[in-house]
Amino acid sequence: SEYDSMLVGVRDDISTMDDQDKRVEIERNNEMSLLNAVEELVDQLDLSESHQSVLSNPDFLTNRGIQRCIDAAKALQSCTSVNIHHGLTQLRAVKGQQKKFDLLRQEFAQLFVKHL
Repeated sequence: SEYDSMLVGVRDDISTMDDQDKRVEIERNNEMSLLNAVEELVDQLDLSESHQSVLSNPDFLTNRGIQRCIDAAKALQSCTSVNIHHGLTQLRAVKGQQKKFDLLRQEFAQLFVKHL
């Protein structure tokens, strides 16, 4: 009957809407997971301006300056030893930050050797 065919159509429509709702929920969960991963990565790859400044302009002559160099070097080491998911290492921002850290490390090492 016409009523039965309409009822089947309504059931199909409801089933389709349920499937769409499930896909939207999966997409939302995936977006949240990605956002959390990126936020965690940003936190892990964040080297403070003060640490960067210390590494670029180290004071090897005072105890306080040496301690600040040690602290900054440890912070840099922490940033460079982060275990990054392979997919995230391909992000331009991650590659740029890693290059920045490498240059900073090289600059600090040269200044340290020069001081010796």
